[in-house]
Amino acid sequence: MSPATRASGVPVLAFSNDRTVAGDGVWVFGLLPAQQVERVVLYASARGLQRFGALVPANPYGSAALQALQGAAARTGGSVVATDSYPAGRGTENGALVERFARRIGARDGGTPYVDAVLVPDGGAEIRNLAPLMAYHDIDNTKVRYLGSAQWNDPELGREPSLAGGWFAAPSPETRAPFEQRYRSVYGSAPAGLASLAYDAVSLAAVLARQPGGPAYDAGSLTQPGGFAGVDGLFRLMPDGSNERGLAVLRLTPRGIEIEDPAPASFEPLLN
Repeated sequence: MSPATRASGVPVLAFSNDRTVAGDGVWVFGLLPAQQVERVVLYASARGLQRFGALVPANPYGSAALQALQGAAARTGGSVVATDSYPAGRGTENGALVERFARRIGARDGGTPYVDAVLVPDGGAEIRNLAPLMAYHDIDNTKVRYLGSAQWNDPELGREPSLAGGWFAAPSPETRAPFEQRYRSVYGSAPAGLASLAYDAVSLAAVLARQPGGPAYDAGSLTQPGGFAGVDGLFRLMPDGSNERGLAVLRLTPRGIEIEDPAPASFEPLLN
C-alpha cells in the first residue's frame, strides 16, 4: 500500500504501534510502547526511583520496552540493574526464570531488593500468570514498585495482590469516558480498542478539510507542533512518522484504575 500512496502523495495513518513502518508519508497512529515506558519511568524517577529491573517478553515488543527503559533511566541518572526475558505462552512454566530473576535483584528470602522498581510491560494472560509467580518468589510490591504499560489497562488486574499499587502509562480514562458512553448508547456495547484510533483519524481528516485555504493534508499541517485533541487525549504526528501522545500515569488498585498523574494539558511539558 505505501508505495502507491507515496507515489500519489497521499498521507497514510497506520493503525499500528510498529515503529518500523513509519516514515516517508506513513504515520504510525497507535500507542507506541516506547512512549508508554518512557512516561512511567520518568514519572517514577522524579519520585526517587532510580534502580530498575525489567522482565519482558522475548519478542520485538519486549525489546522496544527494554530499550525505552534503558534510555529513560539514562536520561535521569538512573540505572537498569537486571533484565530478563521470557518466551510467550508458557504460563506458569516460567517459574524457574522468575526465580532466577528474583535472585538477581536480591528479592529472595526476605532480602532487601537491589532495585526500586520492576518493569513488566506485558498484559493479558501473560501478566496474570507472571504476577503470582513474582509474588511467590518474593518480588514484594511493598518493597519494589511494579511498572507496566497500556496493556495493564484492565480494572480486574488491581485484584491481583502483587500488582496492586503498580503504575502504568495510558490515555486518561477521564478523556475517553465520554466517547465510550456515546458509543454504548449507539451500539449497546463497549468500543473495541481500535475504535478510538479510527474516530480520531476521521476527526483529524475532517479538521484538516475545513482549513481556511481549503483542505490541507500536507506534512506541515499534519505535524503542527501543538497537535490535536482526540478521544484518547492529546496527540501529534512527528516528522519521522511516529506520534506523540499526552498520556496519564495510572495506578492499579483493588477498586479499579485510578489516576496517579494526569495527562498533560498541552505538549509544552513534553518538549525536551
